[in-house]
Amino acid sequence: PLEICMATFGDRAFFLDIVDVTETMRSFVQEFKTKDRISIKPSYDLSKIFGCDPCPGHHKQLCIRYRIGKVHGWVIIEVTDHNRVPQPILFIAPKHRLLRILRCTWGHPRGRSTTGRMSIDVQEQLQGQADMSGGSYLIISSMQSITRLLGDPCPGYPKDLLCEYEISGFRGVEKWPERHGHLVKTGKLQTTPIINPLIFVENATYGMTLSGRRERIQMLNKELGKIAAIKHRRSMGMLVQASEIKYLKMEDSLKADKKMFQEMELKHIDISFKLQRIIDIGGGAELRLEKGGRFDPNAHFGNPDPGKKKLLEVSLICHGHDSERRTDSYEMTPSGYPRNMILGRESKFNIIAEDDKGSKTSSLGESLVFSTYA
Repeated sequence: PLEICMATFGDRAFFLDIVDVTETMRSFVQEFKTKDRISIKPSYDLSKIFGCDPCPGHHKQLCIRYRIGKVHGWVIIEVTDHNRVPQPILFIAPKHRLLRILRCTWGHPRGRSTTGRMSIDVQEQLQGQADMSGGSYLIISSMQSITRLLGDPCPGYPKDLLCEYEISGFRGVEKWPERHGHLVKTGKLQTTPIINPLIFVENATYGMTLSGRRERIQMLNKELGKIAAIKHRRSMGMLVQASEIKYLKMEDSLKADKKMFQEMELKHIDISFKLQRIIDIGGGAELRLEKGGRFDPNAHFGNPDPGKKKLLEVSLICHGHDSERRTDSYEMTPSGYPRNMILGRESKFNIIAEDDKGSKTSSLGESLVFSTYA
């Protein structure tokens, strides 16, 4: 499971004195029956284990190149000037590698200049960092010296860490700039719930909010504007269609609704968590709230203002899968996962809910339907 290809012990500043400790590290792996791990405790004096101290009084690094299956990686372990690790090291070969580093370069953003190559391949180093975390995530702190971890291919120049990765079939690219030997912000790659749920609730409220009331009044003003345009055309002697005459009969009710919303007290509750639970229980691929009493908002969310009209305001988003279309095959990803094909989508809803007379139930004025596009 864990094959040691090469291991060195020393300091890059004294590269002529770096020693080969490959056979010793292989014996570390052979100590365990599973032969899939390396364990180093702070009590170990590595100078005695390796038989020498290549650069006395200096901090050193134990660099191990390994292979797990067909994937190679580097593990770089910091060692103090007393030849001990500052904290216990336990590296176990991940049984299920969820995060795979496909390509990774470190150096000048343009990669090359007139003086020669200024960018290096660090794919194996980052794969090692991910495998040290169990193969499921990668974190490079902005407090960590990135130049000590990966070297400095172009001293004095700005550098970028460009990483192309795959997480359970989802492929992406991250770019982290460097400043003064450290990343500007912490580099993170971690598994996310890209399969379920697919739909996320950004925010959702039930009741009457200032923004919801303003939006509803704007909708009513637009409808009243259409009615005013029809009345103006009729006063000018122009023909009016039968459907427009029926539309004119709605003027009084629209004005009454506008006055009601203008005078209505602001009172609402946050239902984001409850609505997300409804989505998750339903499978995460669709949200359907039917009108006409088939879905009761009061029963699911509570009643913030009994006897009054309320607004169900919802903002939903589906991030989508493989929208960048960077996979090499139309059916399978390079590591053998099925290709994800769900397009990103987002929508906002502002729906009136009205309490039923003589009961504590309520019903929606229109249906809310939001589904992912395969």
